[in-house]
Parts: sequence; C-alpha cells; structure tokens
Amino acid sequence: MSRLRYALPLLLLSLSLFATENAATSAPQKPKHKASTRATKQPTPPTTPAATADEVRQLREAFAAQTQHVQRLEQQLQLFESQFRRTEAAATDAQSKVAEMQTSTSKQQESLDALKRNVSDFGYSMTAYATSTQEGQKRFSALESLMGRLRWSGDVRVRTDDVFQSYSGCNGACNPRFRERIRVRLSLEGRVNQDFVAGFALASGVINDPTSTNETLTNAFERKTVSFDRGYITYNPQAHKWLTLTGGKFAFTWTRTNQTFDPDINPEGFSEKVSFNFKHPVFKNVTFTGMQLLFNEINRRTTGATCAAGFCTNGGNNTGADSFAAGGQASVKLQLGKRISMTPSYSVLNWRNENALLNNAVFNAPGVANSPFAPNGMTNSTVASAGVTRFLSQFMYSDLIVDTSVDTGLKRWPWRVVLEYLDNLNAADHPNIGTAAAPVIALNLGSQSHLYRVETSIGQVRNQGDFLFGYSFHRQEQDSVIASWAESDQRAPTNILQHSIYAQYRVRPNVTLAGTLWVGRTLNSRLQNSVLAPGLAAGTVEPYLKRTQFDVIYSF
Repeated sequence: MSRLRYALPLLLLSLSLFATENAATSAPQKPKHKASTRATKQPTPPTTPAATADEVRQLREAFAAQTQHVQRLEQQLQLFESQFRRTEAAATDAQSKVAEMQTSTSKQQESLDALKRNVSDFGYSMTAYATSTQEGQKRFSALESLMGRLRWSGDVRVRTDDVFQSYSGCNGACNPRFRERIRVRLSLEGRVNQDFVAGFALASGVINDPTSTNETLTNAFERKTVSFDRGYITYNPQAHKWLTLTGGKFAFTWTRTNQTFDPDINPEGFSEKVSFNFKHPVFKNVTFTGMQLLFNEINRRTTGATCAAGFCTNGGNNTGADSFAAGGQASVKLQLGKRISMTPSYSVLNWRNENALLNNAVFNAPGVANSPFAPNGMTNSTVASAGVTRFLSQFMYSDLIVDTSVDTGLKRWPWRVVLEYLDNLNAADHPNIGTAAAPVIALNLGSQSHLYRVETSIGQVRNQGDFLFGYSFHRQEQDSVIASWAESDQRAPTNILQHSIYAQYRVRPNVTLAGTLWVGRTLNSRLQNSVLAPGLAAGTVEPYLKRTQFDVIYSF
C-alpha cells in the first residue's frame, strides 16, 4: 500500500509531461498572412525566450494542478485505506460471527434434528393416542349403549320387629320379643336385544329360608349374608308382543297373594304368558299364563338308598321322581264404567312329589334336624309310613282372586278391594283327633282345604307426600296351601285367623315410612301340628299374638 502511495503521483507526472510534449510538438502554427495557394510554404521561425517561459509557466501550473490532484488522490487513498481497514475489521468480526453462527447453526441444527425427532415421536404418540382414544371411545360408546339398556333397582330397609302375647299362666313366656332387622336388595335388568331381557338380583337373608330377606342385628356384629336371589331370561319378541317366555329364578308372572307364596320368594322354573289387549269398552285384556315350578331334583345315580313305600330314607324323595308344580292361570281386565276397573283371575297349580319337603335334610328348619322348614312352624297335617313322613293331603290349588280398583275422584286416593277364595282340590279328610292323655273326640272335620281372604286399602305411595292405609283379614285352614311357602310374618303358615292393619307414607321421592300391626291366632288348636303359645293345651282358644313392624325404606 505504501509503494502505491509514491508510485501513483510519479506515474501521473510522467503522463502529464508526455502529454505536454506531444501537444507542443504536434500543435500547428497559424500563418500570419494568407498566401496564395500557389505560393510556396515558408519555414517556421525559431521559438523565442518569451514563448519558452510561457510554456514553463504552463508546465508549472500543470504540475501544481497534478500535485493537488495527487494530494486529493492520496487523501482519497487514505480514506479508502481507513475504510478498507474498517471493512477488514468488520470482515474479521463478520468471520468470527459467521463462525459463531456456524457453531450456533450447528447446535440449532442438532436442536432442530432433536426437535424433529421429538415431533416425530410426538406425532407417533399422538397417532397411538388417537388410535387408543378411538378404541376407548368405541369401548365407552359400547359401555354407554350397554348402560342405556340396563336398569338398576333395589332398596335398603331398617325395621323394628316386636312380638307381644299375654295370657293367664304363661309362666314367663309372655315377655315381649324385640328385634331390629335389616334388608338389602339389589337387582339389574337389561335388554340384551330387541327381543330378549335378562336380569339378576342379590338379597340379604338366611340362605335356606326362602320366605325372608331379613337379617337380625345380633351375633356379635357378624357379617350378614347376601346371596343370589334371581337370575332369568325373558323372551318378548317385538313382532309378537303378546308372547312372553321366562326361564330361571324369577319374580312371579301371575297374580297371587301372600297366603300362597310369601312376597320374598322367587320361584324357579319356567313361565309362558300370552296377553291380548282390546278396544272394547268393557273387555280390555285377556291373559293366559302357564307355569312349571321346580323345587327338588333327584340324583338318580345315588347308591345305597333304602326305599320303602315309595320313599327313600337317604333323601326322602319319591324314588326316581323330581318334585315340581305345574299349572296355569287365566285373567280378564274389565272396565265397569268410568270409575271401576276389575281384574278377576283363576289359577290351578298342581304339586307333585311334595313329600320331599318333609324328608330331605336340605328343607329342615335352619339349625334344627328332622324339622321340615316352614315359617313359624310346619302346620300341615302329616302321617308316618314305614319310617317316612308324608303329608296327609296332596295339594292342587284352585285359586280365585278378584282385584277391584275404584276411582274416587281424588287422584291421590284410589280405593282398592281384593277378594280371594282358594280350595285345595286334593285335600284329604281329617281323621278323628285326640291326645294320649285324653280320649279321641269323634269329630267329622272333613278336609281343611279353604282360604278366605279380603283386603281393602285407600291411597297410594307413588309420589312424595302420598299416604296409603289398609286392612286385611283371612281365614286359612290347615291344608289349604303348603306351609313351607306361606306368608312368614303372620301368626302361622296355615290354620289361622289373621288380621293386618298397615300404613305407608312417602316422606321423600325415594324414602318411605311404613308400619304394620299383625293380630292373629291359631284357628283350631285341636288339629295336629297346631302352633300354640307355650303352656296352652290342645283345644284351648289361643289368645291373639300381636306383632308390630316399623320400617324406614330407601329405594333406588
């Protein structure tokens, strides 16, 4: 750069001198006088000292101008050099920054690559999550669809259940009994498809007592039993809604009262129902129901059985025969005017091989050997033959029920009346009766086969604030029904006079308060297996036993 500083002015000076000499040499001389074209050209006179001085002055001026020009060029060169240095420094700084940027870019590229990998992984995860979510949504939709077809129901009941009976000479047996009890039930029913419904239920209660779901609060805080109470499938085709077929362990599909089957019983077997509705002003519906109830199956492969008179001592069942009941019911719904609706129903139910109930240890009263089960005692008449106990009578229920509802004009106060007449068509005539300490009294008792019952109530318990009040009375002879399955809260299963007064109040939409007073006594204390208060002799009119029940029921 320094060499260029001195070489450039010298170069410019040389060029200027060379240009001046060329100008002086080649410049034409103007003629002082015009000559004829035909005249000969005169030689140029020699240069004078004045002309030389003038040329020197011009050269000096030119040299000064060139010097100034060089100085300006030098200044510009210095400025250029300064700018170059700054540019070089900026370039060096830029190179450093470029290197830093390259390093940063490299790191950013690595970060970008990592980010791309993370994005890829995230995309994969999101794809997997979306797939999982779709599967979850499908499962949830399936579950939601399933739950939409299910119907849960149940209840929890807390009860105080007290018994009172006072009479002369009770010898300490008059002390009242106080029991606090609970009941828990849970059921689930769902529509499998448009034609099938399936359900099951759980309930508390002693397993080998089919007539009660109560558990008494006792036995040192023991755990209470909850067991399988129902399980069934119902076929009701949409194309033929008049047909309903049910199999399993199910709720009653026909009309009956508590005197034939306790309300806690769920029969086992099969039921077939056809029902037709009409638009007739009087005849509204006709229904026919068939039922086949199975209550004891025999293992025919059992060996070592000793059988006599058609019974086996190892199980008490009829040899080679299962125990069951078969029958049917017909009912008609009538509309008598605008305010009265009536549903008469008639059923026949024939029991076969029922003697298994007396001889099979499975049917013994809970904790009591050789004691056939029945709520509050087996009250049917029995006989012994070849060491085997059997019922005196066979059983075929002929049961007529007339259920009438009256619209009183008050929406919350309908009136209901239920009448029942039942006759055991296979009841046997009772023999003369007596005891070892007294002579036989010759009485023609005939068959103890009838049940007469009337119940009336007013009100309802559908909505909050509803109230229901009712009364029932029935006279039930000894062999009218099988004692093992009759109402468990009355004085005895059969051979009784029984009154019942009850009231219910719906205090909340799902909470009901209820109370029942049972007042009953043995109908004929002379009969075999009569239930009598302690210390009372046969033939004595038993004083009424009173039983009070107060309930708080939560339903869902």
